[in-house]
Amino acid sequence: MELSIKEKAAKAYREKCDITETDSGIPLKNCYTVDDIDPDKLEKKCPLPGTFPYTRGIYENMYRGRLWSRRELCGYASPEVTNERIKFLIDSGESAINFIVDVPTHQGIDSDHPRAKHDIGRQGVPLCTIEDAEHIIKDIPLDKISVNVTTLGVVQPAIYFAAAKKAGFKLESLMGTCVNENLHYGVCGFNPPSFPLTWGWRCCLDFIEFCMKEVPKFNPLSIDVYDYRENGITAPMEVAFAMTTAREYLNALLQRGLDIEKIAPKIATITHSSEINFFEEIAKLRAARRIWANMLKDEFKATSERALRYKFHVHTAGNSLTMQQPLVNTVRIAYEALAAVLGGCQSLHTCSYDEAQGLPTEESHELAIRTQQVLTYETGVTSVADPLGGSYFVEALTDEIESKILEYMEKIEEAGGMRKAVMSGWVDAEIGHVQYEKQKDIESGKKPVIGLNKFRKPMEEEKIMPAHEVPDEMIKKHLENLKKFKQNRNKKMVSESLEQMYLNAKDPNINLGHSAIEAAEAGATMAEMRGTIRLAHNDGFDPFSQVEPEFDASFATE
Repeated sequence: MELSIKEKAAKAYREKCDITETDSGIPLKNCYTVDDIDPDKLEKKCPLPGTFPYTRGIYENMYRGRLWSRRELCGYASPEVTNERIKFLIDSGESAINFIVDVPTHQGIDSDHPRAKHDIGRQGVPLCTIEDAEHIIKDIPLDKISVNVTTLGVVQPAIYFAAAKKAGFKLESLMGTCVNENLHYGVCGFNPPSFPLTWGWRCCLDFIEFCMKEVPKFNPLSIDVYDYRENGITAPMEVAFAMTTAREYLNALLQRGLDIEKIAPKIATITHSSEINFFEEIAKLRAARRIWANMLKDEFKATSERALRYKFHVHTAGNSLTMQQPLVNTVRIAYEALAAVLGGCQSLHTCSYDEAQGLPTEESHELAIRTQQVLTYETGVTSVADPLGGSYFVEALTDEIESKILEYMEKIEEAGGMRKAVMSGWVDAEIGHVQYEKQKDIESGKKPVIGLNKFRKPMEEEKIMPAHEVPDEMIKKHLENLKKFKQNRNKKMVSESLEQMYLNAKDPNINLGHSAIEAAEAGATMAEMRGTIRLAHNDGFDPFSQVEPEFDASFATE
């Protein structure tokens, strides 16, 4: 029954906080004192910022030395339109570039594939050819700004590298990173056969090794535990997944004869989430730094500061955004961004308030950047390294979360390590369990979500944001460009370059980096290169078994 204004006022006046535990279930006291921390252990675990084990930050002066990079995720419609949005974001104050490919590209199919029709440019930018990459990076100083290519494996980044070379940039001058994380791929919503944990794993390792030798300023792996968190896992699970995934890559690269002191800095650019439980997120990031430093020192015998420092990108939580009362999302995003900065991030993406209904508009994207700029230039939180260090509550919570992370890491190792745990379905089962419990808490009201299960408005009073639509003419133009590209290329050169890639893929001792770039330069499409690798591993050319090669692929049957 609807309460009267008098009843609502009386109830609101006497309200109290009902939150007695963090989102991951850690019980909270009314107050924390010196008795909740061990001063002797605190000095060892939390020395000055820039000092092992880096609980308080990886640099002595943190943001006084350099701000985090403002890196808004971008990509939609077509390569040309994505280039326009990138320039708009830079003009608005973005300090690094972060573009994401669309679902068909992630799946390893070109835009003219029958399965791609309804997804072209809807959740990212199509990246089929070197020409597409040229349009995306047009007029961007790739040697002066860091570029994150949100895709994976050796093929799509090779197309980006080929376009950069064609634009006059040397590979050794390129700065940036690439998600390139195979383990989470099938768990977090993609079609596993399109990039399996067999040859797909090899492609990721090849790309890492190639960049370490040929593209030294480019970080070839950003372990993406943000995607896991979007599926409902807890903060300790997020960090445990990050650490055990990193362990898999480190061990695999060490088996290739690489040096831990050189490997670790290249993969310690983890992509974390920052959710709405403010202090838990800060404590999580502080604990992650400490666990990484100790793991690298004790388990991998790393000694250099570059290897022991844990760098991370933070993406504010898309799953915290609501379709109802979308402007309230601006508040959530600001708090999550503040938690990321107080936790000591090196890079930050702030969501846009309309993302629960569609891709960001220019207006909402600009506000996302302004949120970071207010945080940077107005709040004063950047002037002191780890301003919450020494707080009884924060230090106690950091210790508690660290303990839970280490406990969960042991569970993962008991399941055979992260790679086996993913392949066996153990990780899927774990995620499914916490998803269910989280959804129950939201539906019961135990976990309040403003506008969704608390302080709701009648649906007719809701502000409905227009869903993002890619104009048909943009898709049509992109498909026409792809058709012309295929018609005008030298088919013999394409076939020869793919034959070389096929032969290299057949030999696990040959790195696919060079042949992927050469195939892109010869005019091979992304799907043709991916399909050739599939053929070399006795998979069908097309992950969906619907199309055949348009080039001479007789080399694969001889």
